[in-house]
Amino acid sequence: GFAKNFVANVSSVFDLRSGDVQVGVLTYSTNVHSDSAIGLGAIHSRDDFVEKVSSMKYTGGDTHTGTALRVKNTTKKKF
Repeated sequence: GFAKNFVANVSSVFDLRSGDVQVGVLTYSTNVHSDSAIGLGAIHSRDDFVEKVSSMKYTGGDTHTGTALRVKNTTKKKF
């Protein structure tokens, strides 16, 4: 889908191998889906990152961005 392609394309400009740049993904709809999240700095190659993003499933629901940001800002886990 569009969102997966966007994330993959944006990540292509960064060198994840050096460790200087870290990426993470937190998926959400009506609820936050932390079980499918990619932790910040957990992946160190673009190919692995794109593969993981491509395998994520669409969960449906509403788009509650505020809820996702609150979870991201209040949890100790690095998304």
